[in-house]
Amino acid sequence: MKKTVTLLLVAAAFTASAQNVGINTSTPKATLDVVGSPATAAEPDGFMAPRLTRAQLIAKTGYGADQNGAIVYVTDLSGIVNTATAAVTQPGHYVFNGTVWNAFAIKKSISAYVNAGVAVTLGNLNVRMSASGNRSLDISFTNAVAAVSGVGLNKYRTTSPTAGGGFISVSGYQRNSTSDGTNHWTAGTWRRWQADADFPIHGSSQEILINDDTNKITYRVTMIVGYGYNNNVISIEQL
Repeated sequence: MKKTVTLLLVAAAFTASAQNVGINTSTPKATLDVVGSPATAAEPDGFMAPRLTRAQLIAKTGYGADQNGAIVYVTDLSGIVNTATAAVTQPGHYVFNGTVWNAFAIKKSISAYVNAGVAVTLGNLNVRMSASGNRSLDISFTNAVAAVSGVGLNKYRTTSPTAGGGFISVSGYQRNSTSDGTNHWTAGTWRRWQADADFPIHGSSQEILINDDTNKITYRVTMIVGYGYNNNVISIEQL
């Protein structure tokens, strides 16, 4: 009985006009015309695509030519990608082209002025300047990453910046963590990229090229130290 009443209520919300169908309108202007409730603040408007984890999407086997144009929303980066999901590298909306899933427009970079300890996030990567101890870049991944590699370039100012310029010391650093059955970068765990690096003078910078080898994503991260460790510039680019 409950299902019958629900179906009747849904049917009542639809109005057919020739070949067009309207929801909350008796005069649909297109094949499907949905009218929301913009004047009602408490009423959320919009479309909700089916939401799946990436692992759930990877496990799906029923997609083919007949599903060309299907849209889903991927909520996380769980699972190891296969051929059809190779481009699923960030949470967001994806459309199926009959063979593979492709992203709608996804943000490829972000930058912000942030104080020490405040994170900047792009996709699965979170970056911040450490709030205490050696002031350098802390990294965490929203979803666990087993294999990470990359190189860093450190530019240390020896004195505060002046109009006349100053000397800069440059050093390099590289790291690699390969899975041995455990996740070297556990989800939500902050780790300093280079534990002994410290940037005591504003205007110093740290730049890192990070390979998320697990998900086949490369990021370029840049930090420029602000005065008193406030208003530090942090940017993340997905390459």
